[in-house]
Amino acid sequence: MLTKTAMTAIETTDSKTAKFIARRNRLIDAAATLINQHGLKGMTFANVAELVDMNQNSLAYYFKRKEMLAHAAYMETLGRIADKVAEAATRPDPRARLNHYLHLVFAAQRGMRTGEERPMTVLTGMSSLPEPYRAEATELYQSVLRGMRDWFGPATKPEDLAVNTARAHVVLEGVLWLPVWLRFYAIEDFDRVERRMFEVWERGVAPATSALVHMSFARATPPEPRQEVDIDAFLRAATRLINRDGYRGASVDRIAAELRVTKGSFYHHLEGKDDLVLA
Repeated sequence: MLTKTAMTAIETTDSKTAKFIARRNRLIDAAATLINQHGLKGMTFANVAELVDMNQNSLAYYFKRKEMLAHAAYMETLGRIADKVAEAATRPDPRARLNHYLHLVFAAQRGMRTGEERPMTVLTGMSSLPEPYRAEATELYQSVLRGMRDWFGPATKPEDLAVNTARAHVVLEGVLWLPVWLRFYAIEDFDRVERRMFEVWERGVAPATSALVHMSFARATPPEPRQEVDIDAFLRAATRLINRDGYRGASVDRIAAELRVTKGSFYHHLEGKDDLVLA
């Protein structure tokens, strides 16, 4: 039997643990809010500390670097998405799984709008995380995608797997972009929007009488593999990175990594990044 002193010590420890978790969650929520408003680069320790009324030294007790805090915010959001995907998977068929998942998503959006649920981080900047944080977040994202793909049943052929993967991408991307346009709707409209969104997922955009419904989309002949990456490919990769991460974020290393080539291949075509930007 525990003594009174031992019981008091346990209660004190539990209280400290609860306070630590609560403060850590406040920091993650503040980071999520700032990332959603200003992007990953716009989330700084100073801004987070100001938002939660804490000095930066105290903040560093929970997260030693900004990247660790951003990583925690992304992982928190991905974990909550994974929980919804797992709950939806318990439903009996693909239609019911999709319907239930969408219902969970709108319930969460409703809770965030009223302040009853913690904010979720927009994941578009996740690829800007440095390693090893980016790899960990990407692994969880892919796990979520695989779980969603499994909703649609077993795939015995490669083409079935490709179709189910495409379905999962459509659903997940649709949900990730949901907060961008849902803010234009009142909470009272959420039920109607949810029904319409499910209808689009189930039946498509084209009405039943549309010619698109009966159109055959033949698979295109794949082009011959290109032996060497040309300057246009570097230009497209640089444009994507600059649009997403800014000029500084589009380093030669990252441009080459986008195309899965070496830096030497880059410099074979160009003197430097500035030449590519000017092009």
